[in-house]
Amino acid sequence: MKTKENIDYHPLLVKLFAGEISKSKMEELKLWLREDLENFRIFNKENELWQLIDIFLNQPVYKTETDWQKLCSKLGINSDSVSNQDESNK
Repeated sequence: MKTKENIDYHPLLVKLFAGEISKSKMEELKLWLREDLENFRIFNKENELWQLIDIFLNQPVYKTETDWQKLCSKLGINSDSVSNQDESNK
C-alpha cells in the first residue's frame, strides 16, 4: 500500500480500525484517501476484512461433548448410555 511518496498506509488503517489513531494520523489518512480512487478501494477492502475478522473472533465457541456430559450429569444420566441408545435406534 505505497503511494507515490512511497509511504505505507497499512499501519494507519490498522490504527484507525482499532480505534487508536491520533488526530494528526487521521489527517494523513484522509489526504491519502483523497489522493487516488485506488486508495479508497484499498480502504474499503481492508475495512471489510477487519469487520469479518471481528465477527469471526466474537463467535461463541461450543464444546458440544463437554457440554453434553455436563447436561447428562445434571440430569443424573450416563451420557454413554444415551449415545448408545441413539446408535441402536438408527
